[in-house]
Amino acid sequence: MPQPAPTYAGLRSQVFATRPEDVGITPSQALPHVWGALMEFQRPGAVVTLVALVDGTTSLYFSNGGGIIGAGSHPAVAEAARDFVAAAEAAHAQMQPAADFPLPAAGHVRFYALTFTGVRTAERPEEALVSRRDDLWPLFSAGNAVLTQIQLHGEHQSR
Repeated sequence: MPQPAPTYAGLRSQVFATRPEDVGITPSQALPHVWGALMEFQRPGAVVTLVALVDGTTSLYFSNGGGIIGAGSHPAVAEAARDFVAAAEAAHAQMQPAADFPLPAAGHVRFYALTFTGVRTAERPEEALVSRRDDLWPLFSAGNAVLTQIQLHGEHQSR
């Protein structure tokens, strides 16, 4: 995999450095632990990073320098992003605390849960998630629902 573009590395680092209070997010009864979620996977020539926050903020970064920032301005994308964060809340106990933030290995999907007490992570084989043979497949499914809404919104805008 080529070295990630500086723009990608900077945006990704900024996500991990952001504190929930910096963006006005506080724990709630429904989401007492998680305020944001990331899903990362490799595609030919790039790592794809989906970022979603509980307030509906949604972005998609590509390690080759492309991306979509502000996708959550479309209500359907924001709703799917909130569902993804809720799925991360349900799965965060299955993740390990993260001191560093590696990209996923080839053929794997890496998840990050941004919690009020730090970042948690888990990496799983993509094939196991696709076939629903892994305990994190609901999180994977919720992340893919966000990607679908981003794609549908993009197609809608291009007409």
